[in-house]
Amino acid sequence: METALQNSELPPALKQNRLPGANRGSTADLSDFSTRNDPQALADERSQALENLRKSEERFRCLATATGLIVWTADRNGELTTLSATGLEFGGRALAELHQTAWMEMVHPHDRQRTMLRWRSAVAEKTVHEGEYRLRRCDGVYRHFKVRAVPVFEPDGTLREWVGQCQDVTERKQAQEEIRQSEARFRAAIEGSVDAFILLEGIRDSAGVIIDFLYVDANHCWTMWTGLSRAKTIGRSLTEMCPGRSVDAVIASYRRVVDSQLTLEEDSETSLPAVKARWTHSQVVPIGDCVAVTMRDISERKWFQQRLEEQIACISETNLQLEAQQIQLAAANVRLEIQAQTDGLTGLKNHRAFHERLAEEVQRTHRYDAPLSLLLIDVDHFKQYNDQFGHPAGDRILQQVGQILLDSVRATDVAARYGGEEFVIILPHTTSDGACLLAENLRRAFELAEWPDRAITASFGAATWTAETEHATDFVAEADEALYHAKHKGRNSVSHFADCNSLRSRLSREPTAGLHVPPQSVPMDGLATELMQTFDTTIERWSHLLDLRDKETEGHALRVTEMSIRLAKRMGMDANQQVYLRWGALLHDVGKMVVPDLILLKPGPLTLEERDVMRQHPTFAYEMLSPVPFLRPALDVPRYHHEKWDGTGYPEGLSGEDIPFSARLFAVVDVWDALRTNRPYRSGWEEAQVLAHL
Repeated sequence: METALQNSELPPALKQNRLPGANRGSTADLSDFSTRNDPQALADERSQALENLRKSEERFRCLATATGLIVWTADRNGELTTLSATGLEFGGRALAELHQTAWMEMVHPHDRQRTMLRWRSAVAEKTVHEGEYRLRRCDGVYRHFKVRAVPVFEPDGTLREWVGQCQDVTERKQAQEEIRQSEARFRAAIEGSVDAFILLEGIRDSAGVIIDFLYVDANHCWTMWTGLSRAKTIGRSLTEMCPGRSVDAVIASYRRVVDSQLTLEEDSETSLPAVKARWTHSQVVPIGDCVAVTMRDISERKWFQQRLEEQIACISETNLQLEAQQIQLAAANVRLEIQAQTDGLTGLKNHRAFHERLAEEVQRTHRYDAPLSLLLIDVDHFKQYNDQFGHPAGDRILQQVGQILLDSVRATDVAARYGGEEFVIILPHTTSDGACLLAENLRRAFELAEWPDRAITASFGAATWTAETEHATDFVAEADEALYHAKHKGRNSVSHFADCNSLRSRLSREPTAGLHVPPQSVPMDGLATELMQTFDTTIERWSHLLDLRDKETEGHALRVTEMSIRLAKRMGMDANQQVYLRWGALLHDVGKMVVPDLILLKPGPLTLEERDVMRQHPTFAYEMLSPVPFLRPALDVPRYHHEKWDGTGYPEGLSGEDIPFSARLFAVVDVWDALRTNRPYRSGWEEAQVLAHL
């Protein structure tokens, strides 16, 4: 442009020595005439014109630089004649070096033919040339430019030059390409999704209220669900696609999302066009006046959930039955406990209960130094009574004796049948005098009582705990020696151990002389056995329910239970622990009852998610069975039988002896049976192979 200024001619007004703006025939003609002949005036006028031209070109240059555009001119052959500073910087050479450069040499080779055709068309049609193509920068890098060029023609219509500008649009093109790729990726993701996707735009009435929604887009899954193509979906309204009252609730829900601009997530039973109703999980995302709706089919999950709820209800009902049985069992246990401590004929405490209570009272006496006495009672000539009147009559006599004792003792005293016709009374907080007084009162009560066949009397031996008494057996021996002394006095009498002259010498020779200790047998009925059998049967039926569901492992629970009990016996486990081991083994896989069939009965390998669900069955078993108190000692096997010694098991990753012993014992048997048994996906292993694995 500077060169253009240097080569420019004077304005025509200066060539003609005529001031601009002067009109012929005006009153200024005389002054104009004088000015034309004034060299100084001519020089001043030319200087002013050059200064105005310099300022104009300076403004033009600043404007071109400020816009960041490349402004240029080229002759009719396309060679550059002027170039703005931005263009010089882009070309990397001085203007003088670019004078002989053809514009087309800077255009990308692939764009030249298209560009030439457009330039020729602009010349032929005398129109402005516009286009986008790549130009080479000084470092050889091509940039995208938007070019606008104006052809300048001579009066005869021939092309004289080009005047144009170039705008760098590389960043815009890159941004457009990134947007296009992003949209392509988004479209691919939407189309490849297993969830249905629709884009709806709100339709507002004259008051600005959304009254309906228009389908703007839909993915492939939506078309598969509905059977409607995108062409039959896009452009239609919700009311058209889903006629009926239910659509009003959907429109209201979507309208709230648009108004609040908050995402909505919900599970609902959706009626889609042309298809049956299904349960879907919907996510509705607001985008201005539009909503993007993603719907996932959860019908199968809902089915599993309903089935699980049914199974839980069934289990709850079973738990209620078990609780009822547990109450019955608790009541039976109370009865059994009472029966185990009660003499069945007289209603008094039995021999075992007497010794248990005596041991407690002896400990209390040691601790608090409280007095303690003991009465041992023997019905006189009872064998003769039995022989004369028969054993049923003798039993009635014993029952009446028991009733007299119960009516005579305090609440803190313990009256028991010691065996046969012998009875015993523990007297806490009672001295020797008190014991003798009670014995005498009882002796008189026997004398005064009305007996069915003949008079009945009894002999009484009393003993009181002293510092010399060491053990409860010695205490009983003292009372027995006193009873022996009472019998030798002629029966129907009371003797105290302290009053016996020869007592110590005889005790030193034979501490238990004359002491009759009957067998400690407790009469039991079949109630406990019947209840245990009932529980065993119930638990076996639970195990059988799982066999009915999973034919692949049918009989597995009974096999491993039998083997576990055999192994437990070999390991020295006691009988009570064996009972809980048996129950735990039968119920070890009960947690699988809530595992979906698609996972439990799947013939092939499980996915990671399916394996995670399967690994929860020990936890399911614990949650199902722990509310049943009598089963709690048996829960170690169902809960921990998949733990491993090295800590890699589940569900809690226990290791070593932190794993309960019964669970470790059962795990060996469980793995043995599982590996030895044929399965659809493998044959059973040989014994040596299983042993090596274990």
